[in-house]
Amino acid sequence: MMNQFEVGDLIEADLDGRRVRGRIETVGKYGYWIPTTHSSHGSRRVDFDKAQLIEEKANDDKTT
Repeated sequence: MMNQFEVGDLIEADLDGRRVRGRIETVGKYGYWIPTTHSSHGSRRVDFDKAQLIEEKANDDKTT
């Protein structure tokens, strides 16, 4: 599946029966990497087909 979201987008997914949410830090070969809330883990992967967009990254373009 082709990735459809970008770094900075807020996504949500159901992983192992738990709902997780986070801003995309990195786009990998098989999914998006989002930060975890657990201090001993850095990031977790969300497969492309499980990710649902919650909010797009704010557009930094200030042109009018």
